[in-house]
Amino acid sequence: MKRLPVYIVVMIVAFIAASFLSAKLNKEQLKFAPEKATLSGTPIAGFHKFASDVQWMRLVNYLGSLQTVDESNVNDVSAKLQELIGLDPNLEKIYKDGALLISIADPKKTIEFLDTACKNEYLKNNWQIPFYAGYVMMHNAKPANYDEAVRFFEMAMKRAGSDSGASYVVSSYFRAKAKAMVQKNPALKGDERVALLQVLFDEWEANQKSGMEGTYGREGSFSQNLNDRLIKALKDVKVASDDYKPTAAGKALADKVISRVFDKAHICSNCTSTYGAGEKYCSVCGHTVPLWGLCKTCKKPLKGGNALYCSDCGAKQK
Repeated sequence: MKRLPVYIVVMIVAFIAASFLSAKLNKEQLKFAPEKATLSGTPIAGFHKFASDVQWMRLVNYLGSLQTVDESNVNDVSAKLQELIGLDPNLEKIYKDGALLISIADPKKTIEFLDTACKNEYLKNNWQIPFYAGYVMMHNAKPANYDEAVRFFEMAMKRAGSDSGASYVVSSYFRAKAKAMVQKNPALKGDERVALLQVLFDEWEANQKSGMEGTYGREGSFSQNLNDRLIKALKDVKVASDDYKPTAAGKALADKVISRVFDKAHICSNCTSTYGAGEKYCSVCGHTVPLWGLCKTCKKPLKGGNALYCSDCGAKQK
């Protein structure tokens, strides 16, 4: 009995020491797994992943009782998603499937969820999460912050690398940049076609300076040929349609792009169609085009426009 106070003192000292050690170990653990800081404090003996699976099934059952997610129930769904994140912040389906459930009823909250996931080290290789965030920002948010959408799409491209299934991410990136340009430049008068052509041209020039001709990816994150995109953008700007009339500014920019990017591609300056050696007029629109690919001796078209010898007179070309 006389030793009882000693035992109590030892237990108290051990408890205090264990508390300090636990705090230190927890701090060190957060350096390697910072997402653990967001774990729920609910005392469930460390069975957070098991609890998250159970909670996910409960969410699925709850959603089955709803006709749609709208203003009347979006707060309840958001709360359940937040609870799931607290149980397992690394569970991808919370963001890829769950967060998108509220993307129309509450795009702001959706972007908050996805942005949190983008900062999660455990999910740093997932390109779909930042892509979804950019998509919701560009299409659902009111008002849309296109610069933020660009940031998310660029993050998605860097993470995707050469993933062939992510090629449409590049299109979304350029489209968001064009919308951001229109948003900030009143002189464009809302003309997204001209803005997109300018964005693509700026990208081409930047790649020229960095020695990556014709590709997207100044940081090597995503290789994507720009020529096809530029050709399509040129046609969209220069060719009239039922819902679009080409502008003087757009035509001037298109001519600049053709002279800089496609100076050796022999593209009609009127309709952006390609034409062959010896042709004086565009076969698509009838516009006069500069002659090229003629034999220096007999002036007849060379095969392919660049043959070493003329097939008509045999003269050697330069």
